[in-house]
Amino acid sequence: MSNPKIKKILVTGASGFIGAAIVEQLNQSGYEVISSTRKKSEAIESRVILIDLFKPATILGLSDKQNFDVIVHFGAQ
Repeated sequence: MSNPKIKKILVTGASGFIGAAIVEQLNQSGYEVISSTRKKSEAIESRVILIDLFKPATILGLSDKQNFDVIVHFGAQ
């Protein structure tokens, strides 16, 4: 069941094992999910954006433009 106050969620590391499972669960729960990865992946069933997590300004700038309600961070190297 989705929370009506939370609408747009960014999931980093969405091509990984845990990130992909979270994206799937959030999609099934009715959230608007935007996934970030280091490289393009066809397996992800949401809007995908490429982000370099080593550049924090990129994330902050993206967050300002997209108005995410929640950022869930599973990105790792």
